Amino acid sequence: MNDRAKRRRARKKLPKPPTPILTDVVLTEADLSAVAEAALALLPFPVRPWNREKLWTAVLDAQINAKTQEDRDLVAEARGALQVLQAIESFFRRDE
Repeated sequence: MNDRAKRRRARKKLPKPPTPILTDVVLTEADLSAVAEAALALLPFPVRPWNREKLWTAVLDAQINAKTQEDRDLVAEARGALQVLQAIESFFRRDE
């Protein structure tokens, strides 16, 4: 028996971890703000404390004014980070 088969059998013997229930996870506006402020892709856009509209405005303004490929890449990363934050907010946000 090869190592791969041994590992497969060993994994089958392990107890399965409980499946997390994502509906129990809730984030407040403060939680989302902390996540946004920790996002490296958003560091070049100084909107503190986190404000979704102002941050989108800053990112889109940077996109309009981007002159180099590096600037465009930076904006693309920031847009992606904002879209991820938007998805997190839509699934897990709870008003305090």
